[in-house]
Amino acid sequence: MPINFKREGNVCDKCHKQNTEVGLMTDYTDPHDGYRGLLCSECIKKREKSYTEKCPKCKRLAYEHGGMSFYGEPPNVEKMCLECVEEKEEKTTKRNEMKLKIKNFSKEHWKFWIATIISILAIIIGLSRL
Repeated sequence: MPINFKREGNVCDKCHKQNTEVGLMTDYTDPHDGYRGLLCSECIKKREKSYTEKCPKCKRLAYEHGGMSFYGEPPNVEKMCLECVEEKEEKTTKRNEMKLKIKNFSKEHWKFWIATIISILAIIIGLSRL
């Protein structure tokens, strides 16, 4: 039968601050990864934040779906779970592929577009002479 000792001390194992600076120390055991140490309340909040964050897009716990991630360029960055980021990237790549196909169609079929424009102009000129 193992003997469990309650850890006592006055320094946080993570941030190395005294208990006079941050308050009461707690003998903390993380239920998710089994980490065990003497932590202050601020460090406990930091450790548990990743397990309590919800994705703003799908409203699910983020750590169950790959954790929180950032998507977008710096002026308008969105924070969402990894699955939502992958879905959004798929949509943008499909949209970009479609734009490229449309752009390439007009470049590859330039003879068709010139013939169409000339025929429309001929019809307009013919109708104006009536």
